[in-house]
Amino acid sequence: MNRQAKTIIQKAYTKFIDDGPIRLAATLSFIAIFAFAPIVVIVLSLIGFITDQDIASLKLFVTLNDFIGVKATELIREIVANYSFDPMNLPKTLLSGFIFIVATTTFFSIIQNSLNYIWRVKTRNRDILQTIRDRMLTILMIVGLSILFLFTLLVEAYAMLLKSYLESTLPDFAYIILKLTKILFSTSIFILCFAAFFKFLPDVLIKWKVVWMGAIITGILFSIGKIIISFGLSHVQLASIYGAAGSLIVFLLWVFYSAIIFYFGAEITHQYAEVNDKQIVPKHYAVKFKIVECDTDKH
Repeated sequence: MNRQAKTIIQKAYTKFIDDGPIRLAATLSFIAIFAFAPIVVIVLSLIGFITDQDIASLKLFVTLNDFIGVKATELIREIVANYSFDPMNLPKTLLSGFIFIVATTTFFSIIQNSLNYIWRVKTRNRDILQTIRDRMLTILMIVGLSILFLFTLLVEAYAMLLKSYLESTLPDFAYIILKLTKILFSTSIFILCFAAFFKFLPDVLIKWKVVWMGAIITGILFSIGKIIISFGLSHVQLASIYGAAGSLIVFLLWVFYSAIIFYFGAEITHQYAEVNDKQIVPKHYAVKFKIVECDTDKH
């Protein structure tokens, strides 16, 4: 490890501890309880315009099962099933739509505010147009997630062809090659998502070079963390400990630890920009701030 990388990691870790990652991750975990199901419903609805929604739903829940286990996935599936729009019941439809909008926009707003805090930026004089712009950005983020998921469905189809080819030509190495390919592909998806979050969510102007460096590091950390988290959650019998609440606890822990990794990646991105003199500049309606310690005992 070269000196610059060591410096970045040390500074990122120190600031990460100072920023209170448990508080940031816990906040996001709580909001995720209400936001995750609406986001899933919206993604599946958008994909339904292009491909078979049942197939997409099956693939999505299989993927979730790999992350958070059977019990927590069943919980999400049940919540999604309970979200419904009834054209014949206008009040219920309006209420469901309102919950969708509030839950999804709040989820991304929490991420935005957390990144602003980590990168020491805060908004001022935010007008109604800027608020609308943030809400529209949330919708675009969800559309982007839908496109990425649709892309994974297409890749999955080609992966089946690749599997058949490898099993017939390289039977001894087929499993390893497919496993590595799957990890590489999922990491690439994570990198794209994190790049979008770093570039478009915070109220800053940030160079693409910094974005990609931060997204790549965060994506790799997230992929490693995903394996560790999934292994840990699958070997801890939380359902037997917490009973009916076990599935919810598993989901909360998965979001919590995932958020910890994501925010640490944001800290590394910030320090990378600082060390390489590529400042993260606040947008015209935002300002930088700093936190200082004050000794109130001195007179």
